[in-house]
Amino acid sequence: MSSFLFMREGFAFKNFTTAGTTKLVDARKAFLKAVLVNSIFVGTIKVYDSSAGTPVGTTATDRIVSTIGTPSIAPQVLPYNARMINGLTIVTSGTPEVTVVYE
Repeated sequence: MSSFLFMREGFAFKNFTTAGTTKLVDARKAFLKAVLVNSIFVGTIKVYDSSAGTPVGTTATDRIVSTIGTPSIAPQVLPYNARMINGLTIVTSGTPEVTVVYE
């Protein structure tokens, strides 16, 4: 088993199964540990370094970190270990089945 899955105390997670915009961390520093693709789905997952301006991605401080398209393999773990400056927002479309691990 990969060592990055052994998480220290303090990591949180959120499972996504519907389309929408979710602000996980608002207007402060955040850490994206990983995205776990639990099953094959149709849709996309977009990860933003953003405090979820409306609509997300339209301000100078909103930065797209990653776009995950329809996966062909599941389950899989996508490690990021990425620091965010402005917060952490996830935008899902279609029928996602993913879990985001963050701090």
